[in-house]
This record gives sequence, structure tokens and C-alpha cells, in this order.
Amino acid sequence: MRTSVHLTRLAATRKSKVNARSQVLIYTALLLFTSYRLPWRRWNRVSLACFVLSTDSTTVSEKLSLKQAWGSHCDLLVFADRNAPGMNVSWEESYDKISRKSHQAWSLMHTKYGAKFDFFMKADLDTYIITKNLHAYIRLFNPGEPYYIGKQFVHPEFGPFVAGAAIILSRRTLSSFYEAAQTGVENCSEKQFSSFASAEDLAMGVCLQSLGIYPHNTRNEVNEERFMVFNVDYMYDSSSGISSQQWYKRFSFNPSFGNSCCSSEAIAFHKISPENMQHILKYANGRWNWA
Repeated sequence: MRTSVHLTRLAATRKSKVNARSQVLIYTALLLFTSYRLPWRRWNRVSLACFVLSTDSTTVSEKLSLKQAWGSHCDLLVFADRNAPGMNVSWEESYDKISRKSHQAWSLMHTKYGAKFDFFMKADLDTYIITKNLHAYIRLFNPGEPYYIGKQFVHPEFGPFVAGAAIILSRRTLSSFYEAAQTGVENCSEKQFSSFASAEDLAMGVCLQSLGIYPHNTRNEVNEERFMVFNVDYMYDSSSGISSQQWYKRFSFNPSFGNSCCSSEAIAFHKISPENMQHILKYANGRWNWA
């Protein structure tokens, strides 16, 4: 996730329009009530549209590498940049402007594909998706219900949100986001999103909170994560990244590292090198490794 600096900056410099303390208490209570419980029905087949926030400098080989690694297992893969058909390009190509770009990409997914797919996933160029586990997991959810899926964080000022490495919205949630953005719900407007600079995942969390939609508990029954915001080696040995570990411990709902970090049903890892993107992650002897 690329939001650590701005998470700290936003907490220090902005006054939230949400009673975050109450939001966190409510969210914690909801998690305790629904902990590890999944919908009873396993859907035979659900469709998945994926988009990746790429830039003007993203090369064809980088896009092909991601597509070969996991993107081809999406029913639709869109690289959200100035070349994406139908994209409303009104952003500056800058890390600090990514929230505006993200808002327009989510809006594009709704207007062009909202009625055609069941779930919609946003990922980064350095996100690695274990697609077999992804498809098995989302089959547990009714796309007509408001699901917001990924790695859970709780910001002390802005409340709960899903980390940007992989954000999954059900069809119902994407529709609710778009309708709110178009009908003047302030927290879901493009202007409000833009104010979050690079913290586009936090912006989505604040928007969905105002609609009564909160991150689903995606951990397994022994509290291991399915969605990671670091690469696989760091998740098992975080000693080399103390600065990153501090913000992770502060904001993560479950800041575990080491042998108990990652579920055998893991779905996403982040900050993956281009070299590793071409390898396969396999689970053996209690941990994930590159094959």
C-alpha cells in the first residue's frame, strides 16, 4: 500500500467529518458479531472485472507481465490510464493526484461494465493475485449485497477502510458508490476523493462508511490474513523494514507478521518485483514461497 505518509499527514492536519471513534467502536462490534462467518450459499459462478491503476510511463511489457501472471484470469482486465476507452481524463499524472484518478476509474467500471459483472477489483501494478483462491473466495458472496472486501485497516481519525493493494466491491457496492457520487453525497464526490491525494483507498473507505458499508472480515478462522499489503518474504520476516512496520502496526486491524501471518487461502500480496511476478507462489510447510 502506498498511503503510509498521507495517512499520517491526514491524521495530523485535517479534521474528520466522521466521528471516527464511534465508527471504530461500531466496526469492532460488527467484526466480533460476524467474525469469520461467511454467507451460507456458494455461488456456482461469479464474474470478475479487474482494473489496474497504470500510468503514462507503464510499458507494454509491464502490462503483459501482469496479464500473464494473473490478469488473464479476470473476466475483464482494464489498465486505467489515459488510453483506457471511455476514461474521463481530468487528472494530472502524479502520485499525489491518484485519488482523483481512482475515482474516475471506479466510475468508468460502473458506467461501462456495472451491469455485466458481479465483482470489481482494483489492484496495483505490483500486486500479485492468487487467482484460484480469489475465485473460490468471492463465490461465497452474493454480488447483489453490499460487500467491500480486502485487507482491513482502521484509521484513528477516518475509521475503517480496505488497503489499496487489492480492493474488491460487489456489484451492489459499486452501484451504491456511483449513485452517491452522482447525487451529491459529499464523501463520495470526486472533489472529496481528490482531497485525499495519494490515499485513494482511504477515500473509498470514508465514502462507503457514509453509505453504511464497512470492510468485510476477510481473515480465516485462526485470524490469518487472506490479503497482504507487503511481499511474501517481508510478511514472514519484517525485521528489515521497521519504518513500514510502524504505520502497519498503527493502522492494521491485525498487524501480524511471521508464521501466523498468512492464510493457506491467501489471495493477494503486494510490492512484488517484476522478476517475481513471473514466478508462482505455492503454499507448503506452513508458509508461502516462490516456486
